Amino acid sequence: PTDRMKKLTDEGKKIYSSIELHPQFSLNGNPYIVGLAMTDTPASLGTERLKFAAQQREQVMKFNNQHTEAPMFTEAMEAEIIELAEQRSEEGKQWFSRVMELIGKGRKSDSEQFSQVREAMEGVAQSHADLLDRFNDMSRQHDSDHKTIEKLTAELTTLRDQLASQDGDTKDRFRATGGNAAEMPDF
Repeated sequence: PTDRMKKLTDEGKKIYSSIELHPQFSLNGNPYIVGLAMTDTPASLGTERLKFAAQQREQVMKFNNQHTEAPMFTEAMEAEIIELAEQRSEEGKQWFSRVMELIGKGRKSDSEQFSQVREAMEGVAQSHADLLDRFNDMSRQHDSDHKTIEKLTAELTTLRDQLASQDGDTKDRFRATGGNAAEMPDF
């Protein structure tokens, strides 16, 4: 628990826990917790006031059917990786495979590992260089676009000023030239 959570429970606030379950999670079809919260009021019947496990060791051990204190550390074990192949691009799959090889799936000699790490680092460096080039190109394009926008804004301001300074009275129209300077009545 965070210090903030401890402080809130000590103050008598947010003393009930609440979870939101999704009945059929799309990846495995089993229920899955999609929301977890601390609330001021119980979300359901039979809800007890929130207590952290460190404050109720005896109840936790009984719940877990343990008669002695659980060890704080366990021995290291190799974890199986859950692959979500449908969600990865081909490039992502290749990087994932290379990383898994590098971190020890199938132990190799140090020289092989170092050469693979070097290759991977070169690949990362090349990808970084490519991204940097793309970023610089986009930055130059942005600067060019910014200058164009400034120019168009200045032209628009000038045009607005010109239009604002023109006489808007439609009674005083310019005299038409031509037609032997004869004035014709309006019909």
